[in-house]
Amino acid sequence: MEVHLLQEEINQSSDKIRVRDVQIVTREAVAHMKEGEEEKTKSYSALIWTQKSIVQNDIEFISDIKELKVAQKTPLRVLHRRPLAVRQRLIHTMSTRYLDPHHFYLHLRTQAGTYPPPCFFLSLRTVDTLTRRGPSPHKPKMQHIP
Repeated sequence: MEVHLLQEEINQSSDKIRVRDVQIVTREAVAHMKEGEEEKTKSYSALIWTQKSIVQNDIEFISDIKELKVAQKTPLRVLHRRPLAVRQRLIHTMSTRYLDPHHFYLHLRTQAGTYPPPCFFLSLRTVDTLTRRGPSPHKPKMQHIP
């Protein structure tokens, strides 16, 4: 089937979506696009609330963490366009800005394709376990790349 006929068939099959400029691309072109995707970085910021009271010194260690390797499952919200898998992603840098005993800002610079909400959730758990003694049963599975 020719590409323009496929495009027409898709456009006539539904009034909810439209496609245009459909093209056949080579495997090399797809590999080149994915390669570029791996090299990009994205930055995220979040206001973090902690249930337990903290002081600035409690979160300073976060800024020392570099090139953190995280295993992330495909989030539900993107399962319609990506297969369910566990992917290795990098959090290149993290930094914090203390606000008060229950709030701080967390800034991340991540590898493209890293989904930050799970990262923020892991950070919340990490900060909340600072006042505990002994291993946490909910310790995040993170690994530092040497």
